Amino acid sequence: MIRPIAPGAPRLGPDPRIVDGADLAGREVSGLQAEELVVRAARAAGARLPHASALDVRVESGDLANAVLRGASIVRVHVEAARLTGTAVHEGRLQDVQVSGCRADLASLENTRLRRVRFEDCDLRGLDLRGAELDGVRFERCDLSGAEFSGARCRRLELVACELAGIGGIESLRGSSWDWPTVVGQAGALAAALGIAVLDEDGGSAG
Repeated sequence: MIRPIAPGAPRLGPDPRIVDGADLAGREVSGLQAEELVVRAARAAGARLPHASALDVRVESGDLANAVLRGASIVRVHVEAARLTGTAVHEGRLQDVQVSGCRADLASLENTRLRRVRFEDCDLRGLDLRGAELDGVRFERCDLSGAEFSGARCRRLELVACELAGIGGIESLRGSSWDWPTVVGQAGALAAALGIAVLDEDGGSAG
């Protein structure tokens, strides 16, 4: 039985500071810091935010499409119903992060360390996880079609009710845990990764 991964929640007081409609779209801001905030309807599409830091933050909706956060540190953050298409966090850190109901197709977490991170009900088509470190990461009811896992290092990775058509680097998922429907749906890809030939009904080679 798969034990669900539960990231730590943002530590917000009874009356947290709320930021509505912050607009960083297209801007470049180095070393941006956000701490103990509720951020609503933020606009940061196309922003360049190197070495940004977010600690104990809840993001409710907003548009961060194509934002680039190289070297970012994102800890105890919950992102819900945001547009993250093409968002890139390279060589950064995500710890105790939950991403729910977001469109994050073509996003990139290349060479980023993920620890206790959970994605739920997200569009993650084409997600780039090349060279990422995945320690305690769970994808649940996510579309990971075309995602790239080449060179990823997985210490504990869970895939539940996910679409995985056309993923790359499937061999990097060795040791991960999948629910049965996901395993069945990817039987062909798993067989190919293991070098298993598939026979037809008459016992001849199907390929």
